[in-house]
Amino acid sequence: MRVLRHGLAVNEMASSGLPAKPISVWTIKGKINDQFDKYIILSFPNGTLVLSIGENVKEIHDSGMETSKSTIYVGLLEDNSMIQVFQSGVRHIRSDKKINQWSTDGKITRAVCNPRQVVISLAGGEIIYFELDSTGQLAEMEKLSSDSEIVCLDIGSIPEGRERCKFLAAGFSDLTVKIFSLEPESCLTKLATQVN
Repeated sequence: MRVLRHGLAVNEMASSGLPAKPISVWTIKGKINDQFDKYIILSFPNGTLVLSIGENVKEIHDSGMETSKSTIYVGLLEDNSMIQVFQSGVRHIRSDKKINQWSTDGKITRAVCNPRQVVISLAGGEIIYFELDSTGQLAEMEKLSSDSEIVCLDIGSIPEGRERCKFLAAGFSDLTVKIFSLEPESCLTKLATQVN
């Protein structure tokens, strides 16, 4: 007789109590080429907690993250800068700890990124696309408005030898999935629609 156990063995490295139940959790490297993640970011309804991973897991206050707002998304860009997306804006935390912030009057609902590209959606069906430029700034490239709410976004990794991923996929509340171009000459042009 053989007993099969599904899953992986895990070793608990650290344990830490939390002030409340988080609504989202991310782990992120300190640098793009690091082997292991450096931070755990926990989003709560009224704020964000940043924990450092090392010999111990401990709260830190010098990450550059906005801790008084609930976080929607966190990502690491190729120049080792981080982005933090919350309802009212996008915070770009550069590797030298300088902070640039893009703000909106609308309400950001979704976000996604790869090492050079960031896409956010606003309530009401607006998509805004950003790219990391050669100076290390996050530049707004294009906007698109739709009639339906965006319920999900995804962007692929950047193929070797290219500057950007060519496509953005977006799911809408009208039960459609649309593919958009991210090429500079046709940015946010709809390429395909699938209706469920």
